[in-house]
Amino acid sequence: MHVETLKSGPLVNLTGEQIALNYASIPGMISESGTRFSGRIVNNYVCFGSNIKPCPEDYIYRVIGVFDNKIKLIKSNIYTTGGVDQYGFPGFYWTGSKDNVENNWSTSTLNTVVLNQNYYNSLDPKWQNIISPSTWYVGGMSYNVGGKGAVSGIYPYESASKGSSTTVNAKIGLMYVSDYLYAASSKHYSIPGRDFGAVGAANDWLFMTGKYEWTISRESDFTYSSFSIFTDGSIYDYVVYQSQFAIRPVFYLLPTIKFFDGSGAPDDPYLLNI
Repeated sequence: MHVETLKSGPLVNLTGEQIALNYASIPGMISESGTRFSGRIVNNYVCFGSNIKPCPEDYIYRVIGVFDNKIKLIKSNIYTTGGVDQYGFPGFYWTGSKDNVENNWSTSTLNTVVLNQNYYNSLDPKWQNIISPSTWYVGGMSYNVGGKGAVSGIYPYESASKGSSTTVNAKIGLMYVSDYLYAASSKHYSIPGRDFGAVGAANDWLFMTGKYEWTISRESDFTYSSFSIFTDGSIYDYVVYQSQFAIRPVFYLLPTIKFFDGSGAPDDPYLLNI
């Protein structure tokens, strides 16, 4: 363990004693509707599921940010168990089934079965126990906001500010549109979601080249569409029961869980005090 890292990082020692909890001091983190990692190349890798070095590949996650003192993680690679699209690639309907035609996250079996049963039950119980039950703001927004608007106007609909009327309580979810757009360099925050792929995606660590990927954010103009990240990194609306796209599970850790070792680099991910 490197003493010089412990002095500036959000780390605790092996006994759980807090040494420094200053997340904003980590390179690549900004204070923007929470404390977030921003930019294309950031050292925000975490080993979730093991505290053994090297961390097994399937246990690599990344830190979206810290909200209400809870670390928010996203799986580094797409979740592949149980979902295959028409071309044989991993993919899921947003609703969980082509027979479920409404963009209602509370009734989506992607939410209730794929994420909060199948994925969650694949985790070791001691790691399940450090995931915080969370409120997800899933009322969504219009295309004028989510597709044509900038991230500063999107975020209120994905938080208690304007999103509190429709919520789901669950441990596992997906990223919001605002999570994706805020993960870019701050100079790109004024770019509308539908135009984001031209410049912003190349400077966004959450962008996965060549993938269609669902967000948790529904389009409120209609009952059948939600927002997805297009293959070029732009934000578009898609029919929830016709399109099978990639997903990456997202969740918050309990506020007692901190980093105790590691630099956050791909080959030296943060370890958690469990």
